[in-house]
Amino acid sequence: MAFFTKWTSANVHVVLCFDVPQHLRDGLRNLLLSPSTTLDPSDPYSLHAIILGEIINAFDASVWSIRDFVRMIEVNRHGVAQQAASFPLLHDFARHAVHSSETLDVATETTKSILCQHEWFCKVLPSDTKSNVSRRTNQALSFRVQTLRNLSARSKANEARLRNEIDLAFNTITQYDSKVMVKMSEAVRRDSAAMRTIAVLTLTLLPATFVAALFSTSFFDFSPATKTQQESWVVSEKFWVYWAVSLPVTIATVASWLLWQHRTS
Repeated sequence: MAFFTKWTSANVHVVLCFDVPQHLRDGLRNLLLSPSTTLDPSDPYSLHAIILGEIINAFDASVWSIRDFVRMIEVNRHGVAQQAASFPLLHDFARHAVHSSETLDVATETTKSILCQHEWFCKVLPSDTKSNVSRRTNQALSFRVQTLRNLSARSKANEARLRNEIDLAFNTITQYDSKVMVKMSEAVRRDSAAMRTIAVLTLTLLPATFVAALFSTSFFDFSPATKTQQESWVVSEKFWVYWAVSLPVTIATVASWLLWQHRTS
């Protein structure tokens, strides 16, 4: 919103309003047309006090809407998933809270400047032209300054509470992730113990299994003793074929595994 005001010595007020919401325009029109209006044509700053009153009402609605959202977040904290989902919304409202504090600070300084200008205007007026309305305007402007300061404090409190909620949500999610990682580490440790047991059993049984498999091949022929002959154990002359086939296959398998590991890494 922007306002341009002009006051002439003929006690004529001219105000140009830019980008003013409809509800604020209606409020200003109703105040100016009201029989109980505090507008004093002889005081150029009495109109400023009226306009500031409506602007402060808009500020008040904005600040308290952010406060209501913060309170809703504080009351409805349910689970990590909901807190994670509310991160974008929290950051969006935090941005609005920062912007609200900024505009309130600017409005406070602007109103203080208007108040100083009105005090200077009252000082340069002849004593016989000073009216009670000018004093009421000064009091109204002072009240507007204090109201803006109060709203600014509320807006900064909203910022702090939003930062607290964002930090809490982040820390809660981090703590939850840490607990999940601890559980995963325990599961991995249990799996590692099981795999170690399997490896020990494999190393224990593998040599005997290999020997049994080797001697059960057709390269070895064992004949038990009978009435006519003694027991005999004969090794085939083609036993070298076993090594000629198994060794190249083993080397090729190990080489293929090493090549696959190299490519995947």
